[in-house]
Amino acid sequence: MTDITPEILKALEADGEKLRQMTGEDHGPFDLAHRHGLSKDEWSAGLDAYHEKLRTSEGIEGYGPGSIVEQTGWDAWAGYFSDGYTPEEALDEDRSYWED
Repeated sequence: MTDITPEILKALEADGEKLRQMTGEDHGPFDLAHRHGLSKDEWSAGLDAYHEKLRTSEGIEGYGPGSIVEQTGWDAWAGYFSDGYTPEEALDEDRSYWED
């Protein structure tokens, strides 16, 4: 996955503005990937911390002890990160599948 740099975001905003002028509709960008304001490493650490909190305070086994990202691989979480989920939102969404 490519991190959205300030230069890329500026170019996307310019493209979105040009499309707005042409069509009269909003074409983004829509808080691309970093709505939560975290880097990939910060986001991953937040996911691990929230997972551990759930394991210790709520007694949920989840993915077991250790780093959830290391156990499952980044690809399992990259979509949540890219879609702008916070680590908590991502794990809560993932948890919804545990109970099915």
